Amino acid sequence: MEHVDPRREHEVSLGRLLTNMLSLEMLLRLYLFYKEPTPDSHKFQLDSLREGDIVSENYFTNTCGLRNLIEKYNTYCKTNFSELKIDPDLADIRNALAHGRVLSLDPNFSKIQLFNFVSEKEGQIRLAFATLMTKDWFQKQFKLFFNAMVNVHKRIKNDFPKVVGEIES
Repeated sequence: MEHVDPRREHEVSLGRLLTNMLSLEMLLRLYLFYKEPTPDSHKFQLDSLREGDIVSENYFTNTCGLRNLIEKYNTYCKTNFSELKIDPDLADIRNALAHGRVLSLDPNFSKIQLFNFVSEKEGQIRLAFATLMTKDWFQKQFKLFFNAMVNVHKRIKNDFPKVVGEIES
């Protein structure tokens, strides 16, 4: 069996998790873009935009955070598709990776900790997220985010069947 450098394994896992997070966000935006079209949605072509272009606000262009997108998506899953709801707390993991601190005192990177702090009140900070980023932790996150992507994909295929193809693991 080939030895894998723990730092490299962590880098690959982190990249894979980030890709899953970005993919989930894009699927949520795609679903909401079609579910709540704007007057000029039919003219919007994301793949033809260039840096500096000015465009109308829609679900591809707005600055909604992941939690808001998940909560909005979940409103469309209340009655007929409740099994396809997504846990809004997935946004906490994304926020911790985007705004948190990573610490490893182990030169072999076998123990990597992730912390995220948020303002509580003036002069007070709360530790909002803390975890040990182990191989098992990454595997759990991959599964959570992939399952969330599958759920949104099912809703898109149900509501807008001509929009997407199949999703692969």
